[in-house]
Amino acid sequence: MVVGFLRLDNLVRYFYCISETMSLPKRPKRMTGEEVLKIIFAEENQAGSDDASESDEQDEEAEDNELPVPEELPSEDEDNVEINDNESSDEFVAELELDEAIEEDTGSTDEPTSQQTRVYKSKSGYVWQAQPLSKRRAPVHNIVKEKCSLKESGHVDSILDAFALFLTAEMKDLVVTHTNQKAEEYYQKWNAEHDDNKVWNKLEPAELDAFIGLLLYSGVLLSGRESVNELWKMEDCGRAVFRATMGIVRFKAIMQFLRFDDLTTRMERRKTDKLAPFRELLNMFTATLQNPYTPGVCLTVDEQLVPYRGRCPFRQYMPSKPAKYGLKWWLCCDAENAYVCNLSIYIGKQQGDNPAKNVGQSVVTELVEPYRGSGRNITTDNYFTSVPLAKELLQQNMTLVGTLRKNKTEIPPEFLPSRKRPDESSVFGFDGYLTLVSYVPKKNRAVVLLSSMHHDDAVNAEQKKKPHIVLDYNNTKGGVDTADQLVRTYSVLRKVKRWPVVCFFNVLDIAALNALIIWIMNDPTWEGRKRYKRRLFLKQLARSLVTPWITARASKAQPRQVRRAILAAGFEIAATQRDEAVGTKRRCYLCGKAKDRKTQYRCNDCHKPVCLSHCSTLSQHKCVSCQEEND
Repeated sequence: MVVGFLRLDNLVRYFYCISETMSLPKRPKRMTGEEVLKIIFAEENQAGSDDASESDEQDEEAEDNELPVPEELPSEDEDNVEINDNESSDEFVAELELDEAIEEDTGSTDEPTSQQTRVYKSKSGYVWQAQPLSKRRAPVHNIVKEKCSLKESGHVDSILDAFALFLTAEMKDLVVTHTNQKAEEYYQKWNAEHDDNKVWNKLEPAELDAFIGLLLYSGVLLSGRESVNELWKMEDCGRAVFRATMGIVRFKAIMQFLRFDDLTTRMERRKTDKLAPFRELLNMFTATLQNPYTPGVCLTVDEQLVPYRGRCPFRQYMPSKPAKYGLKWWLCCDAENAYVCNLSIYIGKQQGDNPAKNVGQSVVTELVEPYRGSGRNITTDNYFTSVPLAKELLQQNMTLVGTLRKNKTEIPPEFLPSRKRPDESSVFGFDGYLTLVSYVPKKNRAVVLLSSMHHDDAVNAEQKKKPHIVLDYNNTKGGVDTADQLVRTYSVLRKVKRWPVVCFFNVLDIAALNALIIWIMNDPTWEGRKRYKRRLFLKQLARSLVTPWITARASKAQPRQVRRAILAAGFEIAATQRDEAVGTKRRCYLCGKAKDRKTQYRCNDCHKPVCLSHCSTLSQHKCVSCQEEND
């Protein structure tokens, strides 16, 4: 053992002396994997070059990377390293650093081309780098300056107040004014042609609330396709609340004359705007969406198809949608809770205008305009996503994540589907703050996404090696789809012939959805853990809207069927002077033939004649028998 130790010590001293006398090259600085790869590709590109200036520059760089010679002897661990006489120490160290760089660079790219070519080039000449940018501070466009919260106007005390945030008094006055204008014009023309004297009872805001409440009731009861005559029946499938609120003739008349603009100026406005019959109300409603609520980090932009098969200059056909025919709405929703933050209606090309280009890009920039500079991320599908849109949003301090169509000119051939690409593999491309990724979910399939929010090639090994871009897109893409699903479940939409009324129905649905979100944020414990909160919310909202009008009707003399409907709907009828004076006298059913006491009063529950001596309370006119049953 002693002899072996002496031999090792002598060997160490021998190599140290050789290094002093022969001036072996000194050990360079430790390089990162990226620096090693740059040197290798530079050597490949410069192989066979006889330029003396380039070789001089390389020598100068090598000298700059040299470290001073250590004063102490190398440790025993370094003595175990063997150096061949045929190789220089520089080449040996470079090989070690290259091996370490390859081992450390796990990389999410399963394609060897990303390590060999370093760049991807599309047919249009757009170049993507295979390596991401070096890690640094978070860019400005990735910093959100606002948090998801309620604004001061969003704090409400009742469900009706939450709904009034979106259907304001000014909007109701607009509908009431133009509806009365249309009805009076119609009645004047009718009286002139038929020598009649019909008069239109003017619509009031309270009656319009009751009308909207009945529409909400029909949506909750899923009776949008049910006949109005069936809803007003007192038996079979009828609902008492409809007859208690208003007559069926009045309901049909309001539906017939419902208008949202000035008829005298419509023709002139329609020359430049196809949406003229509904534009004013739509602008007023859109302005209310941003007032009570500040959305979260991610917004979703997508289309919504409102079913409609009538005549309309901008009706769309979308075979992928369940309704197929309808009006296309652009929606911008909060990806977290489906709150509708902004919207617009697609009306196509205006008369005399040239065909629009880059419709998807213009729609997104218009809808996210209120949130410019906020650092939020916008999620879109392949109809909207494009490289110019991502760059435009970056200029506004916003990011974009979305799928790309395969026919985009910026996509290199390596990112398209191929049989040679293995399953669950990814290819990344980088261009400044833009990141392009192609993920293979299964054989011969590939999905291409573009992101300006992600700046690396990270993947999740636990979820089929999906890139983080794909996972974030899946988590935020459903904002508009969720809102559309909630709206369609209990929609107030009914079969009508006029498209402005269909737009009004959709406005009511969106207003009710946003009001629900505002109300839950004000009272998170409302209705506990019930999973059908939207249905309960709509029922309470509808009852709050119809209650003032039903109460006003109950205070006046009404036909027997209306009184029965009011009582069946859970409201009370107050006794009036007229009710006591008018009525056919009948024998009290509790006094019998012996007393033969005649009375004009009826029990509010059983509607049987009852004298005052057998009434439990004089104000409600309930007989003793019904009162005992209730107790």
